[in-house]
Amino acid sequence: MLLKSVRNKNILKGFSLMEMMIVLLITAIIAAATAPMINRKMLENQAANTTPWVYTSDATNDIAFNLAGKNQTATIGALKFPLKSTNGSDVNKPAMFIKTAAGKPQITFGDGDNNLISLAANNNSIYLTKHSNIGNTSHNVIIGANAKITGDNQNFVHNSVVIGSTANTTSATAVSVGHNTKTGNDSVAIGSNATADAVCATSIGSYSSATKSGAIALGANRNYRATAKGADSIAIGSGATTDTDTSIAIGRNAQTITNTHTIAIGVNDASTVTKATGKYSSAIGYNTQAIGENSIAIGNSSMSQTQDSISIGYNAKANGALGGIAIGRHAKATGQRGIAIGSSESEDRNAEATNIYTTAVGYAAKASGQFSTAIGYNAKATLDNQIVLGDINSTVYIPGRLVVDKTCVLSRTQAAIKADPNGTKGGVIIMADEYGDDGSMLMKIQRDSNQGGRLIDWYYGESHPSSSNIYLSDKRLKNVGKAFTGGLEEIKKLEVFNYTFKKDPDKTPHVGVMAQDLEKIFPKAVFKGDDGFLRIRMEDMFYALVNAVKELSNKFDLLEQKQKKIDDLEKRIENLEKKLEKLEKQRASAS
Repeated sequence: MLLKSVRNKNILKGFSLMEMMIVLLITAIIAAATAPMINRKMLENQAANTTPWVYTSDATNDIAFNLAGKNQTATIGALKFPLKSTNGSDVNKPAMFIKTAAGKPQITFGDGDNNLISLAANNNSIYLTKHSNIGNTSHNVIIGANAKITGDNQNFVHNSVVIGSTANTTSATAVSVGHNTKTGNDSVAIGSNATADAVCATSIGSYSSATKSGAIALGANRNYRATAKGADSIAIGSGATTDTDTSIAIGRNAQTITNTHTIAIGVNDASTVTKATGKYSSAIGYNTQAIGENSIAIGNSSMSQTQDSISIGYNAKANGALGGIAIGRHAKATGQRGIAIGSSESEDRNAEATNIYTTAVGYAAKASGQFSTAIGYNAKATLDNQIVLGDINSTVYIPGRLVVDKTCVLSRTQAAIKADPNGTKGGVIIMADEYGDDGSMLMKIQRDSNQGGRLIDWYYGESHPSSSNIYLSDKRLKNVGKAFTGGLEEIKKLEVFNYTFKKDPDKTPHVGVMAQDLEKIFPKAVFKGDDGFLRIRMEDMFYALVNAVKELSNKFDLLEQKQKKIDDLEKRIENLEKKLEKLEKQRASAS
């Protein structure tokens, strides 16, 4: 470590090119000023003291000055040195020329034909180069071997800067820095083989390319070039590509192709791309794809395949017919306008909306029926227009009120959601805004499918007794038809059974009739539900019992009348028997 430190201290820094130029320029000025004191050989036909410079035609002298014509040259250093190379040829010794060629001042380091460096002024341009070509130009700067700023009668180049070997431009107000760079008007190219050959284009980095007006390409990779091919497009990163106008690609292998106004942002490996191909689409993240028009894809491997679709999250997919939204890890919206929101560790437990206008929210929520909604853990909405909250083990809790299209309001009176018989723990309030024929409010409460039948059918303002079953019965609200004739005969035909429901795990005992039997006696009392099972209404049997009681009452009245007659007859018979007995006694006494 000590040896390395000592070595580092002994390392000397080299001069920059600009520092060398300044030193050489000062040296040239000093040499020119002191030249008369070094060599004073005079021309034979020239007066002795007409100039401080002395001309010599011997090319081996160290200092020479030429006054012939307008081309004046001061030379420091011999052009040829009396030494031979290993192959016998003369060894050229570099020289320094300070001259004005046709009124164009120059400083050249080299032997003339093989200039190493030229520092010159031409039409207010400055060039420091070997084999330079500035053509019809002005106010330019050229630095580098074979660097060029080329103009002609039709194309006057000005205010441009070219720096680097074979760097060139034919355009005005351009900046070209680096080997073999190319630029257009008002454009900038920096880096080896960088190209910005369109108006107002910018290309920075090795082999980067901006080929349309206003394009910007930033990146340095020979095999994976940053390429901005669209007007006003931006490509930043290794392999970033914009093929269309007004598009943006940022990151390794980010791509915007096919359509305009797209954005792709992401860093990928050699086998993946971040791609925005739909018009006005945006793709952000590793291996993301926004394919549909107006689509957005954000997150690792997310994809928005169709128009107006949105996917956010790892492997989120919105690839339905139109406008799907998938948010969360593995979320999928494959149906038209479907919405899937939820995150899962695997695809088989993802949130998934697979049909048109479906919504699935929550872990493993699935909505497959048309216009269906599944909300909560493991919720499954498989039927059309179905709404499912949670699974069979879930409890839905609503701390406030539930309002459904102004037809039903559910709320609770106190903290308890379950009604308490004694009224000390609150209860469930059910209100309704459905209206009857006369405009009064109607309330309906119905049993579940196992029980069937309506418990309450009541209009607002109607008084009712304290009864579990309340029915609307105002004659003013009814269209009265024929009298109901069912009675004792029908009731006598009914068979009553004890039973339990097959799906009832508690096997709760019930008593009642079978719908199939009742239908034979009271056809109108039996109807089929949406699930295909038969249901009954109790009204027919109830009022048949009323009629049966009336029939029995009439029969009882008849029997009572007959019994009274019998009693009267028995009393008369008793009186007659008494009279007969008395007569028999009188006859016996007379005899």
